[in-house]
Amino acid sequence: MDDNMDYIDFTPSSNKRKRRNAKPYWNNELRDLLIITNKAEKNYLHFKGDRRLKNNLKNTFKEKRRQFDKRLRQEERKYKAQRLNNIKTLNRTNPKEFWRERSTSDSGFIEQIQQLNEQLEHEYETLNPSPKTMIRFTTHERSDLTGRNKTCMQS
Repeated sequence: MDDNMDYIDFTPSSNKRKRRNAKPYWNNELRDLLIITNKAEKNYLHFKGDRRLKNNLKNTFKEKRRQFDKRLRQEERKYKAQRLNNIKTLNRTNPKEFWRERSTSDSGFIEQIQQLNEQLEHEYETLNPSPKTMIRFTTHERSDLTGRNKTCMQS
């Protein structure tokens, strides 16, 4: 039994498709940073020597992981900003293209439109409207108004 070697299949895979990452903001720079991070982690985990050197490898791994995570967050923010900007311009310039984009996109599109609406509301609130054009009601006055509207609609 000890004389036999384990069988390892070295034939190439029959699957010729390239693996596509689901993140649309993924790029070659992120791939390279991930490879570097994984190598640093492997060096740290497989090191069997002086604990001071192991701590240095651990700190190196932590730094590489921080760099990768930071760059990943930057790319994600940049992608979301570009997507929101694209939604803004499509909605203003070409509504048909906007709705075509909406029908072909995933559920993240709705979240992005909600974020855009929140952003626009915030921009609108930061404007300095004149007191004549802006009437502010207290919550009590709003409930009175909604109650009046209901009674008017019922009659």
